[in-house]
Amino acid sequence: MILPEGIKTEHRKYNKDMNMSRTLILATFSMILLIGMLGVAFKVEKVKAGGTIYIRADGSIDPPTVPISTADNVTYTFTDNIYDPIVVERDNVTIVGAGYTLQRTGVRTGVGIELSERRNVKVTNTTIQSFDYGIKCLSPFSSNISIFGNNIIGNRIGIFLSYSSNNSITNNVFTGDGLVAYESYGNLVENNFVNCKPLVYLEGVSNYVVEDAGQVILLNCSNIRIENLNLSITDDAIQLGGTNNTIITNNHITANSEYGILLFASSNNNSIVGNNIANNSCGMWLETFSNNNSIFGNNITNNSHGIFLGGGSRSNRIFHNNFMRNTQQTDSDGTSVNSWDDGYPSGGNYWSDYNGTDSLKGPYQNLTGSDGVGDVPYKIPIVHGNGQTIGFEYANYSLMAAINFFDVGVWNGESQEVHVISNSTISNFQVNEAEKIINFNVAGEAGFGFCRVTIPNLVEQELWGGNYTVLVDGKRVETGNWTDAENTYIYFTYEHSEHNVTILQTYTTTLQIEKTTGGSTDPPPDLCFYLIGDVVSVLATPDSNYRFEYWILNGVNIGSQNPVEVLMDSNHSLQAVFTQITHRLTITSTEGGTTDPAPGTHTYVNGTVVLVTALPDVGYSFDYWRREGEVRTVNPIIILVAADGTLKVFFVDDIRPEIGEPVQDPRKMLSPTKP
Repeated sequence: MILPEGIKTEHRKYNKDMNMSRTLILATFSMILLIGMLGVAFKVEKVKAGGTIYIRADGSIDPPTVPISTADNVTYTFTDNIYDPIVVERDNVTIVGAGYTLQRTGVRTGVGIELSERRNVKVTNTTIQSFDYGIKCLSPFSSNISIFGNNIIGNRIGIFLSYSSNNSITNNVFTGDGLVAYESYGNLVENNFVNCKPLVYLEGVSNYVVEDAGQVILLNCSNIRIENLNLSITDDAIQLGGTNNTIITNNHITANSEYGILLFASSNNNSIVGNNIANNSCGMWLETFSNNNSIFGNNITNNSHGIFLGGGSRSNRIFHNNFMRNTQQTDSDGTSVNSWDDGYPSGGNYWSDYNGTDSLKGPYQNLTGSDGVGDVPYKIPIVHGNGQTIGFEYANYSLMAAINFFDVGVWNGESQEVHVISNSTISNFQVNEAEKIINFNVAGEAGFGFCRVTIPNLVEQELWGGNYTVLVDGKRVETGNWTDAENTYIYFTYEHSEHNVTILQTYTTTLQIEKTTGGSTDPPPDLCFYLIGDVVSVLATPDSNYRFEYWILNGVNIGSQNPVEVLMDSNHSLQAVFTQITHRLTITSTEGGTTDPAPGTHTYVNGTVVLVTALPDVGYSFDYWRREGEVRTVNPIIILVAADGTLKVFFVDDIRPEIGEPVQDPRKMLSPTKP
């Protein structure tokens, strides 16, 4: 049998301690005989037992100088405060503290009053403070112990019962410590607690809800519900011994020195669901034929040991738990055979140290494609009693990321949850039944992100009837889809950053691409049909001598990106706007004439051929044209308009100048290049 570390140690030493105790009794008895025989000749003093006080089997107090008095070897009364532990080796006695204190000084160690293997012992009116165990009763021989009216303060464990039955622990005040009862039955436990929530100790109780507790011990109980508790800084937060059909749910079980949850002595058919179990010595321990329990939906985080199954505990179902950063995630002693998954596609557990990949899918993980489930099993060590790993068992269908649980209310009279497995942080999860959508946000570091959403078929059918679409930031994404008898599974991926995810009923939207002048579109003008969330790319191609200018979406100019992407989040209309390509020809003239077309700035379509004629006035003659610095002498001149440009005509006076004045040829002055 395997027990919590502190309790474990006691039980490992149990047989040895019993033998040592019996040896000590025999040795003491032999010494008494020896003293009786030699007492006349020698004066022998009793030896102090290294600071430990004994009430011996013969009724004597060892050492006799300690502040405890007795007149009848039955009632032992304190006469002052005591600072050493007490070991009781005699049955049928009463220890009366008389208001004094039994206290350990320095480091908190040892046992205040050791009552192991004792019967019919009473302890009353004593303050027991700062020991490892305040009072300890260990072994099948400990019974009918009565502990009442004591102040038990600041011990690691106030009172410890192990294999100790038919005891009465009443009217004691526990301050900052508690009680542990392991395989101990028929006990009456009614006490007060200070600076901590109370211990709930139930034996043989059925149909009860634990509403307020700092520690819970259930022995031979059934149909108990333990929920919404904060159980912290005790020894074992929840113990179930021989207890069946009990639900432990939605509790915060943190920072306990031994077990968060301990099941022993054939505690069967219990459900441990939706708890936060963190920073304990051991998150959960099942032993001594605790079978057919369901452990799912728990966060088991940062414990020294996540979960252990041993002692022949079998057929327990452990799935959809997040095992994160436990020093030892899990192991077993090899005597138990349990299920570590819920089948495919539901899956198993998330292990933060799982290093498998997800490139395959299917019940045998042999089909190409990801499904949020690891391709190879997770290895669980089988540990021998000496701590040596002697083999492995295997957990199939390990989840590739932590699983999140979201309560979506009551549907057709049943409470329902949606589960999301994702390597993103999930926030703002909402279900809007009226609008038939599921909506949530995802966020993560740069890189690959994925979600696998598990929706009860009852909810999916009410919302979408099998006809659904996933939008990431409003854009439809491709999905992998699976169903089983209970759930619908939807898998999709995205590039990480921050996104909004919406799952909604699939419907068709329309894009009316309008006819236009000066070009064409692809797709061509028509009424086009697309699924909600589709992104449609439309390309504008201008005709010759036209240019594309901008798009008009639903009557609004949305710019000139080409092609344009239209998100089909509703019905839309789209028109491409084209304009002719034109150029300006600016014609000017010197004195002495005009042109046809007349001087001025004229606009022409690209590629237009323009004939320009020089028209000299009377007494003037056409001389030449100058176009962009080039001289031309033909008249009329032909201009191909392919860009903005200028054209100037030069005229000359036909009247000769006065004799003696040379005539200047402007063409020579410009040094033109003649055509």
